[in-house]
Amino acid sequence: MKEDSRRTYARCVAQNLYNFMNSYSSDLSTINPYNSSNYMVVPQDFLDKWFKKFEEKFRRDPNFIFKTTDQ
Repeated sequence: MKEDSRRTYARCVAQNLYNFMNSYSSDLSTINPYNSSNYMVVPQDFLDKWFKKFEEKFRRDPNFIFKTTDQ
């Protein structure tokens, strides 16, 4: 695998993980109205969940990452 291909693949995997994490995002101002910072609260096992989904998709189509991720 060429260096550019590896970099592109890594970027796609990172974007996929970010998108998965972002699906958990919520407005924390409802919890603490004085907090205007942008935080993301995720379950403790979110990486396990993401990796399981990633492996399932990869088994079906090793190139799925290039088809579903914004580049």
